[in-house]
Amino acid sequence: MSWWFKAELWKRVMIGLVAGLVVGLSIRLGMGLESASEFTTNWIKPWGDAFVRLIRMLIVPLIAATLIAGIVSMGDASTLRKVGVRAFGLYGLTTLGAIILGLSAALIFNPGIGVEFPELTESVAQDVETRLDAAASASASLTDRLLAIIPSNPIAAMVSGDILGVIFFSIMFGIGILFAGEQGKAIGKAIDSASSSLISLTDKIMDLAPFGVFALMVWVASTQDYELMLSFVKLTLVLYGVCLIQILIVYPTILIVFGRESPARFFRGMSSAMAIAYSTASSAATLPATIESLVKNLGVKRSNATGVAAIGSTINMDGAAIYLSLVCIFALQASGQPVTMNTVMTIAVLATLGSVGAAGIPNGGLFMSAALLTALGFSAEQVIFFVAILFPFDRVLDMMRTLTNVTGDATVATCVDRSLTRQDSVHTQTNEGTA
Repeated sequence: MSWWFKAELWKRVMIGLVAGLVVGLSIRLGMGLESASEFTTNWIKPWGDAFVRLIRMLIVPLIAATLIAGIVSMGDASTLRKVGVRAFGLYGLTTLGAIILGLSAALIFNPGIGVEFPELTESVAQDVETRLDAAASASASLTDRLLAIIPSNPIAAMVSGDILGVIFFSIMFGIGILFAGEQGKAIGKAIDSASSSLISLTDKIMDLAPFGVFALMVWVASTQDYELMLSFVKLTLVLYGVCLIQILIVYPTILIVFGRESPARFFRGMSSAMAIAYSTASSAATLPATIESLVKNLGVKRSNATGVAAIGSTINMDGAAIYLSLVCIFALQASGQPVTMNTVMTIAVLATLGSVGAAGIPNGGLFMSAALLTALGFSAEQVIFFVAILFPFDRVLDMMRTLTNVTGDATVATCVDRSLTRQDSVHTQTNEGTA
């Protein structure tokens, strides 16, 4: 098996992904949809879930330790400010591009016109209503979400997995260490040691990625109701097409213009993280792989990779922005409602805010779409209906929008790092010339 571990991780992940699809389809053909779904859900999917849990186990401590260590290594708060301004500016640019692409595609291809929906059973409607109630109770208003960035209890934020709260506290704590001067060096070194240990553990866990991806893809391929999916082929194709434009045209353009980075080198370096994103459908679960790919394959400074990618995994959801734009237009067209310019502008604003609020977890965008449909005037019954129809095959859509999200995070992190490197180089040359 030595050849297996000598192969690059992305190649092993892709082998696991393709093998999972083949095995999952074979199980489905041999056992039938119902039996295959029960078998893979009970006996194969848990192995994939275990891998995702191992990754999620690392997210909070890895972000906290590496972000604090990275800030301390910057030497001053002005460098941190430069990172933040660049990151938020580029994230805003990618989100704007995603919204424009999503709305344009929806208005050109009209995915909701001519769609015939099957009747919902009572049990399905009740199940979705329960899920929506749970999602609504867990969600907060935009103002509350902004205030929640500042955690009243940092330990509780870490326990609950509040990534934005963890990021905010880690930044503040790192700045505090810088201001403490000599007295802060001891704890700075201890945190740097903890960061190195967590990175080593991440490397070992990532060796399990091909097996976790295999298990998840077997489950996906054997459980999806393809007959129902056929009625939504147009929506699926439009989403995939728009996301591919975002990934293959928008991001490379940003890489060339702002990062002066070769898109080919970028995609080679990020291929394993992108494969994990597609298979797990979770930006948060992919975060450790994203950071490691940026640092090891693209040479991004760890502090920049951790800070920018971590922020992006919670606020930069370009795939979700595209998805929400499409779903809103889809729902309006399918229900026979007119799509006016005022409606389009409203959807643009809602999709932007909704993409920021969408959780980086599987199906997070689906339940955020419920809030947007409600804001557009759909009744509770109509919202339940649309979510119930979309839910059985949302995994297929979620995988692509997560791939888009993660690629966008990596694009911005790379551009920010390259920009700061160029700036430092100019300052060095200026100082040498002056001397």
